[in-house]
Amino acid sequence: METAPVLRVLLGDLAPIMAIGLRTVLEEEGIDVIGEENERARIVQRAQRLQPDVVVLDLDRDGATTLAAEVRQAAPRAKVILWARDETVMGVLESVSDTPRLVDMTTHDGLPQELSSGRRRDGLED
Repeated sequence: METAPVLRVLLGDLAPIMAIGLRTVLEEEGIDVIGEENERARIVQRAQRLQPDVVVLDLDRDGATTLAAEVRQAAPRAKVILWARDETVMGVLESVSDTPRLVDMTTHDGLPQELSSGRRRDGLED
């Protein structure tokens, strides 16, 4: 029996409590959080070095869209999720599109589903 590849996620530029909460939710879903970083230049460097499947950034921080663009250049196959602090909205940038789509959802219901949709480590689409 073949198992699905583990999704690899990098958390970046998140408030500490937000990072702890997201890490907990993701790990409960069997998702591998491969790193957390708050310094913008280091987020881009780690994205380039680690080539995660998904990078989660804080939508509410100044310069979030600029950082998202830099991360996408460093890790072009990664999905970038811009997560709002109110946890009901997120912007999703797919590797194949420059236009974000807004998703209304809650943490437990929508985030793991959104993370696992689309490209996985093996390059297959869901």
